[in-house]
Amino acid sequence: MSHTLTPVTSSECPCGGYRQLTHYQACCQPYHMGQLAANPEVLMRARYSAFALQRTDFIQRTWAAETCPADLTGDSDTQWVALKVISSQVNPPPRQHTGSVHFKATCLDTEGRQHCLEERSRFIKRQGEWFYLDGKTKFTEVAASL
Repeated sequence: MSHTLTPVTSSECPCGGYRQLTHYQACCQPYHMGQLAANPEVLMRARYSAFALQRTDFIQRTWAAETCPADLTGDSDTQWVALKVISSQVNPPPRQHTGSVHFKATCLDTEGRQHCLEERSRFIKRQGEWFYLDGKTKFTEVAASL
């Protein structure tokens, strides 16, 4: 049985929604417009949506300066189609300014092949704002189902 992923519509949030907020305008758009994320998972979802929507300005703004690449260009050839958060946490005191998110993101390449990016991301909070620090990633092609 074949499983086909369909792209999100313009009103659906690319991240799939958070806490019953499924429309982009209520879910990730406020963060893209400057609202601060309350925790690492919210920031990660907004960053995923920014990748899907080619919002490199937001990606750069929310990446910790010490690990942010100098050149962030969008990848218009990649179509991000699904996000699954496996776990997320804010560390307990005295390390409550750090957190992590483990997720899997599915994308399609220009030839329609499906890939999975699995990442364990680290986040840091500075002056009340969360930033993406870095992550350990694994990128694999998903075998087609028969």
